[in-house]
Amino acid sequence: MKKSLLVVAAFAALSVSATAQVLIASSFEAPTFTTGALAGQDGWQGNANYTVVNNFAKTGTQSVRWLGTGGTYGWKALTPAYTGTNAVVSKVSVYIDPQTANGDRTFGLRYWGNVGGIGVTVNSAGLVRASENYGSLWGGAGVGSISNATGRWLDIEISYALGSSVALVKVDTFSTVVSVSGSLNTLDDVDLFSDWDATNTNNTAWFDDFSVEAVPEPATMTLLALGALAARRRKKA
Repeated sequence: MKKSLLVVAAFAALSVSATAQVLIASSFEAPTFTTGALAGQDGWQGNANYTVVNNFAKTGTQSVRWLGTGGTYGWKALTPAYTGTNAVVSKVSVYIDPQTANGDRTFGLRYWGNVGGIGVTVNSAGLVRASENYGSLWGGAGVGSISNATGRWLDIEISYALGSSVALVKVDTFSTVVSVSGSLNTLDDVDLFSDWDATNTNNTAWFDDFSVEAVPEPATMTLLALGALAARRRKKA
């Protein structure tokens, strides 16, 4: 238990770095973004389920609304793809509409690179899933849970150093360390994510304050050291 707490505490150091390289920053505000389809605005791509609206937001007046059914992504490519050694910290805030809440519908973030990536999602029942396996983000057993997942803004975050065997994921006050293969060595984009388990019904959620940053030392060394520690513990088990 103490070791787990130390791992999470060490990852928290990522958020206090003095200088970070901003790879993507989207608050979805005017004049860069206008109401309508997200795809085609400021380099973003995605399904028609994602639209910019100006009647609801966490900050400012605009956000991206997800409305409808199916499993879809909204993404902005990193040009060029990121291949650096610093930890990449990605964040977004998500608001799940309590009026259309469905426990099967899940929302979150997903990294994509040379061999897939790592993701974290939360559904309206508060189940948190995190994995490098795409299917586990919407059909997996979960890694934890939060309470009151609808009707308020939830902060979602992934912290990962390319090549590391672990990543830190956060949803609201919940955080955990997730194993990664370590073969992810390029980052092409970080995606907004929505999918469903068994009941593909209409649902509504909003995304706001999306950012991707490369956080310099010493945070990266913390990630890599924790990855090595996790590997040693697996060998001993």
